[in-house]
Amino acid sequence: DAIISRGGTAELIRGITELPVVEIELSMYDILRSIRLAQNYADRYAIVGFKNITESAHTLCDLLRYDIEIVTVHNTDEAENNLRRLSRNGCRIVICDVVTHTIAQKMGVTPFLITSGAESVELALSRAKEQGEIFHRLRRENHFLRKLVEYEGSNTIVLRQDGSMYYSRPDNPSEELI
Repeated sequence: DAIISRGGTAELIRGITELPVVEIELSMYDILRSIRLAQNYADRYAIVGFKNITESAHTLCDLLRYDIEIVTVHNTDEAENNLRRLSRNGCRIVICDVVTHTIAQKMGVTPFLITSGAESVELALSRAKEQGEIFHRLRRENHFLRKLVEYEGSNTIVLRQDGSMYYSRPDNPSEELI
């Protein structure tokens, strides 16, 4: 009824499904925890990820006056290109999302995955339940309306704006009807 995911993965899933995608939000604390971990391993590291991560990272770094390179990516190709650039410039550690994490591992760059806290996961589960219930009600209503048209007995054709057929009753209408 609904899909729960994070960050860039949620964004990619939205592009391939009509199901509601509920995003597990990242808190400033989640990002700060990853920054503190990276500070234990290197002087130079970067934050690379989709907008939902980098917007919060910019705010956090501004507040704490951290001088960290933050790179926003929109797809896997951008992530790969930016990781290559960072690696060439001596950056061996990146704080990142799942999509970037996978690419960084393949490229030999050490990734630190930003993980979500329990509160964020619980909130997403609650939202997914609500969204799933709404989606389920809409599906039932849609099914009811289709059955109503079906049993009403008249010929019905619904077209999309581009003129292609969206729905027809009967299922295979004659050319004359179309």
